[in-house]
Amino acid sequence: MGSDVLLGALEAILISIKKNIIGYILTFGTDLLIGAVADELLADSVGNGGIWTA
Repeated sequence: MGSDVLLGALEAILISIKKNIIGYILTFGTDLLIGAVADELLADSVGNGGIWTA
């Protein structure tokens, strides 16, 4: 497991990626996290107050 981190770090240092591709990757990851949080909060609010208040 430790060698995976080392290999990933070396790969990140040695391989260059265009900035717009990095932006797309970060945007995709951020959208996934926001969707997961919204889904989790929506499930709690529907459970507590019902669908109409959520």
